[in-house]
Amino acid sequence: MEETYKVLSSTRCISLLKADLPLNLRQVVLAVLESGLDSTFDVRITKLNYIYKLELIEHNRQENFTVCHCFSTDTISVSSDNYTYETISLPHLESLYHLATEI
Repeated sequence: MEETYKVLSSTRCISLLKADLPLNLRQVVLAVLESGLDSTFDVRITKLNYIYKLELIEHNRQENFTVCHCFSTDTISVSSDNYTYETISLPHLESLYHLATEI
């Protein structure tokens, strides 16, 4: 199952995700959202079997940046450190895309 949401405020994003986030992701995801109160977010949630993926694209016009926050975990484990988290800037992501298309 995949769900996508466009241009949400930080507050709206928190209310959307808070109830559904796996426990081991809740603290780190909420910290990202709470630190971006001037930002808007595009959100994609993917749930496949026991895998939960969350991709947030943060747009901040005041500080002029866009970054991608990517989270992944399995929902079987209850360990608080069992997740991956990467933050990558949009220019860096574009550079990686171009590199990958040249291979």
